Amino acid sequence: MTTRRSPVRAFTLLETTVSLVVVGLVMIAAVRTVGATHRMRRVGYDRPRAAMLAHDLLAEILTMEYEEPFETISFGPESSEGGVGRSTFDDVDDFHLWTRTPPEAPDGSALSGLAGWTRTVTVMLGDPNDLTSASGSGDVGVKVITVTVTRGGDELACVTAVRTSSWRVLPE
Repeated sequence: MTTRRSPVRAFTLLETTVSLVVVGLVMIAAVRTVGATHRMRRVGYDRPRAAMLAHDLLAEILTMEYEEPFETISFGPESSEGGVGRSTFDDVDDFHLWTRTPPEAPDGSALSGLAGWTRTVTVMLGDPNDLTSASGSGDVGVKVITVTVTRGGDELACVTAVRTSSWRVLPE
């Protein structure tokens, strides 16, 4: 009498390979989801701080004169305003293309706890009929100021204000 062996149930090499690929893909998706969640949570925590940094700098800029009060008028910082920090800036367009990483106080000292953050300012001569575009005819009395705050390449805040030549800073 011949004894029959019962078939042995086992995974084949192909089944094992396919299951490893499926498990690997699920793990990759899970890690990416956790990473994206962490990044969005960080951005959510950073936005209020970024808005404060942007509004703080914009408020400082708006206290400046519309144009150079003492020197020949030129767009951007004049040669005498190249010191440390922005304490020598005396008009709105001195801030044009000003950028600092990490953000600084007016005296040039770095603000603590903001490594990797950047504040950038652009000032353009605006068109009074369309404040989103530059004036094609030079300075017509409108400057559009934009302050942008980024961290790690992510734009967290962007605020814009319009300053006109008819608005004057009151002497202290």
